[in-house]
Amino acid sequence: MVPTFFGNPFYTFLLRQFLMQIPSEICEAARIDGANELRIMWHVCLQFQSSTHDSQCDLLMATSTLVELPHLAIFFLQRFFISGITPGSVK
Repeated sequence: MVPTFFGNPFYTFLLRQFLMQIPSEICEAARIDGANELRIMWHVCLQFQSSTHDSQCDLLMATSTLVELPHLAIFFLQRFFISGITPGSVK
């Protein structure tokens, strides 16, 4: 529930901060070339984002797998955790 209350405004803030750091000269050059506001936003600002923040998918997948390993281990071994907790809770 917490991400629904705080996630969307936070993402909007991050997008605003990213768009504020794009040099205005790039947008002005696109206007001079004849692009309207939607074309500037779609082709210039979003292409700037992909060239600035290039992600390496193989490293991202490896990191995601390593982060998930403890969760998967707990999921598959939870019967041992529960069997260890149950005798101590009933007296």
